[in-house]
Amino acid sequence: MPSSPDQRRAAAETVFARMRSTGVPIDEDPMVTALIEEWINGWLGMPEVLARYQQLLKDRNTGRRAVAASRARRSAGDHAQMSTYDLLEQVEKLIGET
Repeated sequence: MPSSPDQRRAAAETVFARMRSTGVPIDEDPMVTALIEEWINGWLGMPEVLARYQQLLKDRNTGRRAVAASRARRSAGDHAQMSTYDLLEQVEKLIGET
C-alpha cells in the first residue's frame, strides 16, 4: 500500500488512467475528488473513503427519488388518481431524466 502522498497520488492516477483506457466511467463529482484528495494526503484510509462514497451514492439516490416524487405530484394536478403501477412508472421515468 502506498505510504507517501506522492505514492498515493501516483497510485490514484494509475487507477484512473486504467479506468479511462477501458472505458469505465469515473465519478467526477467534487465531493468524490475531495475524498480521493483526503486519501492521497493520508487524512482518510481507503475503507473510510469507500464508506463515505457509498453514503454519497445513497444520498444521491434518495435525493433523486424525492425530486421525482415531487415532480410527479406537481404534474398530477387535477388529473384522476393514478394507480400505484402508473405512479411508479412515472417516478422511474423522472428519475431517469435527472
